[in-house]
Amino acid sequence: MGELEPRWSRRHKRRGRRVAYDLRLVAPLIAIALCLAGSATAILAVERVPPVEPRPAFDAWASVAAPDCGPVE
Repeated sequence: MGELEPRWSRRHKRRGRRVAYDLRLVAPLIAIALCLAGSATAILAVERVPPVEPRPAFDAWASVAAPDCGPVE
């Protein structure tokens, strides 16, 4: 006679395999959904930032006083 094993343990193993198989099928969809959700969150966060007024560029030569040489002959 073979090894006696309770019926419930075999059912439990089959259920575990079925759940693992289902998770393997759904895992790529979950990964894509998380990626899209992260992208949407980043886009919304950037859109919520108020616009910043552009400042004039600093011109180093404009701040230096040019000597008045007078008219060039």
